[in-house]
Amino acid sequence: MIYPSRIAILSAVAGAPVALLVALVMPERWYAALAWPLALLALTIIDALAGARPGQARARLDTPGHTGVGADFDVTLHVAIDGHSSKRGAPTRAQFALGYNETLESDEPDEGEPLWLALEDGTGAAIVPLRTRRRGMGRIDRLWLRWKGPLGLVWKQRVLALDTKIAILPDLRPVHDKGAQIFQRHALQGLMAQVDRGDGSDFDALVEFRSGMDKRALDWKQSARHVKLHAKEYRTERNNQLMFAIDCGRQMCETGDEMSALLAAGLDVSGVISDTRPAAGWESAFARSRSGDAGKVIIGWSDA
Repeated sequence: MIYPSRIAILSAVAGAPVALLVALVMPERWYAALAWPLALLALTIIDALAGARPGQARARLDTPGHTGVGADFDVTLHVAIDGHSSKRGAPTRAQFALGYNETLESDEPDEGEPLWLALEDGTGAAIVPLRTRRRGMGRIDRLWLRWKGPLGLVWKQRVLALDTKIAILPDLRPVHDKGAQIFQRHALQGLMAQVDRGDGSDFDALVEFRSGMDKRALDWKQSARHVKLHAKEYRTERNNQLMFAIDCGRQMCETGDEMSALLAAGLDVSGVISDTRPAAGWESAFARSRSGDAGKVIIGWSDA
């Protein structure tokens, strides 16, 4: 597709009053008023025929195979305009825009505006930042590419069909980043292993009863055997983790910001109800099933 540029249109509009004035001043030579529009038309035709043609443009898009919901990623666009060297009228830069479905959005502040690509000897590459909005299959199906002729009077445009797909999966980066802390027994106490005794359910040792100890910890059988009061000492339970992995159907189709809030809320649960028993997990699963959302609620807890 070839069409006039803004420069050609403004030049034609600017020359119209001059041509009208010449026709009024010299009516016997009215044909002189056609000099400017005819000259502009001739230059526009020359500009359209010179340089690379729209059919000589090729493009290739490099994308990741998959990414997470709400993640930022880059795609690399490679453009080549064959048939001409830089000395024979090949463009030095081109303007482009990508067409994609609703699962993707631009990471640029001026979304929807065409971007410029610098060309050297008819080839060039550009990095386009994108962001995922929701789970699904992201598709980049079209590329609009255009450049100006050597005189700048025409645009040469080509629309290229792309068949690029990107699988958008649930974002598991927070789980990967904090996985070591979740499964580390003494993550809150530090790296040095120390025995922390107190109230708990793990039996640690049998010691002589001392003033201030809980009388309910007295072991009367051992006290009778040793003829001295003995009490059971337990190991304190710390850093119990309760993890929720939720796939609730419609919830996974929300936008990236809402999904991030949902995931953050799910991760915070482990620190709030660390002593919750399995019954609470089944109650949560029952509540999710009553809400009408299709999916599974997978609940795990550690015995550490």
